[in-house]
Order: sequence, then structure tokens, then C-alpha cells
Amino acid sequence: MKMNRKRQMVGVILLTLGLVALGSCISKKDYLVKVEEGEKLSGELTALRSEYDTLEGQKTAIDKQVVTLQEDNLKLEEILQASASTASQVMMAEKIEGAFVAKRPLPLVSQEFKGLTLDQAYEIQAELVKLREGKGEVVMGYFAGLTSAPTQKRFGVTEPIWGTLCKSMLRWPGTLYQKDFVHMFIDTEIGFRFGRDITEPIEDIKTLKRAVAIVFPAIHVIDPVFTDMKLMALSDLIAANVGTRKVLIGKAAKAKDLNAVTVKLVHNGQEIASGIGKNALGDQWEALKWTVNDVLARGGKVKNGYVVLTGVISKMVPAKPGKYLADYGYFGKIEFEYK
Repeated sequence: MKMNRKRQMVGVILLTLGLVALGSCISKKDYLVKVEEGEKLSGELTALRSEYDTLEGQKTAIDKQVVTLQEDNLKLEEILQASASTASQVMMAEKIEGAFVAKRPLPLVSQEFKGLTLDQAYEIQAELVKLREGKGEVVMGYFAGLTSAPTQKRFGVTEPIWGTLCKSMLRWPGTLYQKDFVHMFIDTEIGFRFGRDITEPIEDIKTLKRAVAIVFPAIHVIDPVFTDMKLMALSDLIAANVGTRKVLIGKAAKAKDLNAVTVKLVHNGQEIASGIGKNALGDQWEALKWTVNDVLARGGKVKNGYVVLTGVISKMVPAKPGKYLADYGYFGKIEFEYK
């Protein structure tokens, strides 16, 4: 009996050890399987990461392409807008020139182009000058406008404007006819003719004086062709070149102090306006310096022989039929008739 029990116990022990051993074998095998599966998953993860990095790189490249396309699109829009703007400016210049030549009233530029800036107005004026050059005109100088405090106040600005003079505008005094104008206005000014090219901004009056060949009295004959003079804006004046038709030139004169030169404008024997040289920006030479420098700043040229007017020194008046005398005293006289 005891032997049988011992045998039974030994059997149980052996069976237990066998089971333990078997269990150990199964766990190791499962472990190896798991390791193999883990390595496989790790490889798949590495592949996925590589694929992700590739896709991320492609996305970055695509994002760069999108940014480039957006920039190109913006540039294209700017080019199209600039082209449209230039086309509009040319069209407006053609309208102004057509009205000016036909001597018929024209609606205000500022009413057609809402928000028209001064830079855009100067660009329209440049297109207007190009049109005239295309018909054989030759630029011969410039003129300053709004050089007096009252006129600047009227338009709500603190600096002058300028326009372009063509060769056909400059003439000796004589007879002017009503049929050649829409709204004729006149004012008295002082003119300067340059004896050399000006290629750099003028820094001091001494340099400016050396560049001037002669000075002379002048009458600026203006013909704004706009339908509504009361609503006329500064941009309208600039775009239409202030409606300049003629400049009556007096004889070359000398004056120790141009700011002290006085003038009386007489119509049919009656004085209708008077002024003094310093009315143009407070100083004739400063007015000339401003005009030259602003012309250069906007891409214009000031050449030998060019004429520059420095702005009104007596008030601008509407012209009426009759005989006119602009008496500058020792500086000279200009006489003409309007009929």
C-alpha cells in the first residue's frame, strides 16, 4: 500500500513537473511569436512613418506651390488693375482733350472717378500731354498753381500744384477771341526761362538763380472746360492741366527783388485786380524751387529753354470782352484785347 502511495505521489510530482515544463515551453513559444509580431508591427510602423514623412514632404511642396500661385495671382491682379487703371486714365485724357479741342463743357473728372487721388490726377495729365505730343506738340515748361493762401484754402490743401506748358501755348500779346474758349480766366504771373538743364533737385536758391537765363511778366490764360465750376476739385484741375490754353509773354525784364514787383490788371481803363510778387508762396524763388523739384520728383524734366511760371500774384478773374493792360511798372507791361 505504502509503495503504491509513494508511486502515486511520484507520479503526481512528475506529472506536475511535466505540466510546469510544458507550460514553460508554451510561454516561450508565445513570447517568440509576440516578439515576431512586434517586430513585424515595428517594421510596418516604420514604413508608415516613412510614408507619412513622404506625404508630409509632398504636402509642404504643395503648400509652397499654393503660396507661389497665390502670389502670382496677386501679381496678375495688380497687373490687370494697373492695365485697367492706365486704360481708364488714357480714356479720361482723351475725353478731356476732345472737350478742350471742341470747346465744349465736360463733366468733372472727380465725379466720374470717385476717390481720384492727386497722383492719379497727375497720371491723367501725363496721358493728356502724351496725346498732345502725339499730335506734334512740344513740351516747353511748366506752371505752378494754387500758390496763394486763399486758393489753397479754397481747395483744402497746403501746397501748390503744377501743370505742363506746350510750345503752342506760348505767344506774344495780341487779340484773343471768345469763340476759342469755354470759360476764359486770366491772372498775372512772373515767368522764368532756364539757361541750362536741371537734372537734380535744387537744394538752394543760389544754385537756382544761376540756372535762370531771363525773367519776364506773363499772363496765364486758363479755360476750365468743366460743366460745374463750383464743385471742381483739386484733382480736376490737375488732370485737366488747369485748362491752360495760352500764356502771354512780356519782354525780358530785370528786377533786384522779384518779390517786390507789383502789378495792376486794368480792363477798359478800370483796375480789376492787383498784386505783388511775394504773393506766390511768399517768395518767387521758393515758388520756382518747389515747382522744379516737384516736377523732377514726378519724373518730369526741366531743360535748357524751358519756361516756368510761379503762380498767380493777383487774383484770377473771368475774362470779359474789351482791352486789357497788365502794368508791372518798371518790370514791364502786357496789353491784349479780348473780343
